[in-house]
Amino acid sequence: MRTIERKCPICDGGLYETGDGRWLHYPAKGQRAIKGQLIFACEGTCPKSKADYRHIITFGCSDKECRVPIEPELGICSEVGDVANFLESFLSEHYAKIKARVEEEKKRKAAETEKLEAQEILSILKAIVEGHFVYSQRDEATDQRFHGNFYVNKDVVLSTDNNHALNWVIKKMADKCAEHDPDVIVGPETGGSKFALLVKQELNSREGKKVQFASADKDGDNGFILRRGYDKLVQGKKVVVIEDILNSGGSAKEAVAAVRDVDGEVLALVALCNRGGVTADDIFVPILVPLLDIQMDKWLEDECPLCREHGIESVNTNLGHGDEFLKEKKTQADFESPPGESDDDIPF
Repeated sequence: MRTIERKCPICDGGLYETGDGRWLHYPAKGQRAIKGQLIFACEGTCPKSKADYRHIITFGCSDKECRVPIEPELGICSEVGDVANFLESFLSEHYAKIKARVEEEKKRKAAETEKLEAQEILSILKAIVEGHFVYSQRDEATDQRFHGNFYVNKDVVLSTDNNHALNWVIKKMADKCAEHDPDVIVGPETGGSKFALLVKQELNSREGKKVQFASADKDGDNGFILRRGYDKLVQGKKVVVIEDILNSGGSAKEAVAAVRDVDGEVLALVALCNRGGVTADDIFVPILVPLLDIQMDKWLEDECPLCREHGIESVNTNLGHGDEFLKEKKTQADFESPPGESDDDIPF
């Protein structure tokens, strides 16, 4: 067996040629790994140079940091020259690709785990309520409110005495914000600003850069506005906007606009829950990061199966906009009903 004077670029082990067309890989001394192998097989002729070639079929090592299976076959022409140089270059490049894929898979699994944890936390807090609800979002064409059978009650999260659950939510939202290194955390009143203040406190409890907090106030029918000194605080600063629940994304978009109106730079929007399928493009932000991204059915009033089956009186008047909806319907019914007959109209 002839030793190749090159170390394995992955684990500093050695590559050895057996002389019978195989390359064996041994891990570096002291590493917990067994030998893997590079196998040259499937002989053929290079269509370009007409020289003979063989294919690398497998390469592997049982060490967790060195397990690099090669998926595609690779044709190696015998005119390559220094096979050791080629192997070192190939394995380095391939390992970088494998490592990138592994990192992406780790992120995907972490995101999936986080989503399940968020669902479990909200379930423990009974923040996801089932019933017949009227949402704030209206259809632009008909001005009808949307109805649905689930409601995410953010107030339960904020008012809970379950400190573990609340702390988990705030820490996770703070982690999302910290990835963007903001100067200021901005939240639209009322729910978003409450979460934003807690996130700011969590970030400032950690070592490193301290952040400031600003609240975006409701400006009548004109969206949100930064005032009371918050406009000066945000001006020229890097900002992450915090929102509680994303339904249509309307409030979030208005809060983002308020930050930009005072020359703040919006880095991202972090939300407790995106239940409306809102995208970053919908609210004009570079990055949208919801702690929980969950799709819930919604229907226009005319198409609502709950209204058809149980009547409009079945809407929840404690959560959402059910109370406003019923008042609107009563006003509409009173306006459309014919006036009653007066005594003067009665014939004798």
